[in-house]
Amino acid sequence: MIKPFLKHAALVAIQILALYASAALAAEEPLPPDQAFKLKVSVRAPNTVIAEFEPAKGHYLYKNKTFFALKNSGGVLIKEVRLPAGEVKNDPFFGTMETYKKPFRAEIVLDRPLQAKRITLLANYQGCNEKIGVCYPPLQKSFDLTVRSRLIVNTFFEQIGAFSVPVFEGLLRSDMAERLLRDGLVV
Repeated sequence: MIKPFLKHAALVAIQILALYASAALAAEEPLPPDQAFKLKVSVRAPNTVIAEFEPAKGHYLYKNKTFFALKNSGGVLIKEVRLPAGEVKNDPFFGTMETYKKPFRAEIVLDRPLQAKRITLLANYQGCNEKIGVCYPPLQKSFDLTVRSRLIVNTFFEQIGAFSVPVFEGLLRSDMAERLLRDGLVV
């Protein structure tokens, strides 16, 4: 008589635990977007901006829904965006997709006139909370950035008197100077 009672009690205990576990999962609220997908943007070089994404645990971002644009940027264009390879996932909402579950960096290469100093970068991205199966709407964040030319060279030439400022400015407009500045070879 005790054995059937123990079996029944064990079965009831398992059911109660399963009920509490499912209630705990159902009670989990999605994180606010800024906590779910942290984003930091910085200028690395005169023509390079870095966007560092950090999805929260249990979250992922879609690679093909991560893109950038410029606004009010005085002739500056995005020349190239370099994203790392993502993890391939069979997503229930969008099918086979590349996603990012771990922190990653996007390198944004700019094509800009030397006189352009201020840009507004728009970062667009979308992701999901994998644990509770909730996808966030597409997100957009705006970053006002100051991009400087490496004027240390100008100071150097002025100190040694090798070039007058107008001659140096002409040198900066040359293709060679553009490449040196773009590639960060002139400091």
